[in-house]
Amino acid sequence: MLRQENALKNRKEAEEAKKRYKEKRLYRFKKLNQKTPKGQPLMRGKIELMLEALQQASDS
Repeated sequence: MLRQENALKNRKEAEEAKKRYKEKRLYRFKKLNQKTPKGQPLMRGKIELMLEALQQASDS
């Protein structure tokens, strides 16, 4: 019984971690994939991601 509960708990945690990872990846992709009307990449998305990374690093 205990073994089954642990397996279920581990599976649920793995699914949640996978979901968080996919959401984070999609967020990054959307930020980095933005283009100008002429097709050039927007730097705003890259700068926002760098700023977020710096803020997280300074909080830690």
